[in-house]
Parts: sequence; structure tokens; C-alpha cells
Amino acid sequence: MNQKISRREFATLAGSGVVAIALGSPLLASAEAVSTPDAQMKAVLDELTSFNAPPTEKLSPMNARNNPTVADAVMGVLAKRRKPAVEMVGDVNH
Repeated sequence: MNQKISRREFATLAGSGVVAIALGSPLLASAEAVSTPDAQMKAVLDELTSFNAPPTEKLSPMNARNNPTVADAVMGVLAKRRKPAVEMVGDVNH
């Protein structure tokens, strides 16, 4: 199916990155360059794996919503490093 799109639709798609994917952008051509996590991301992925959560696709929607998330893994990594997950604010004046 070969559809023509308007310039406005093209601009919208281009802004969202869809066109870059469709046109094989050189930024996206090297998947290997971004497929290896750096040390910080590896720590988060290891923490997420340590939760031993069942695969989301094998759960009901209600149970899947209760699965640990990447945010939970980040909080776990921060806790292990004894860093606050939320930056403390001394004072707010209006």
C-alpha cells in the first residue's frame, strides 16, 4: 500500500522520528552501538532482574500492573548506594 501524505503529516511524522526510522537514518543504523548498556544502566537492569518478576506477557493486566518497573529498579540502585531518590529541598518561597 503506497499512500501519499500531506506536507503537514510529513512534518508531524518527521518530528516524531518515524520518518528517520522509515528512511533508515544513519543514527539508527548502528543498533550494536546502543545495544550494550553502560555501567549505570547495567546496574539498573541487574536490579530489575533481581526482582525475579514473572514475564509481563504471561500475566493478567491487573497482575502485570503490579510487576516491578524500571523506576523500582532505579530506586533500588539508589538505596544500595545510599543516595536519596528524591532531592531534598531546603525551602520554597513564593
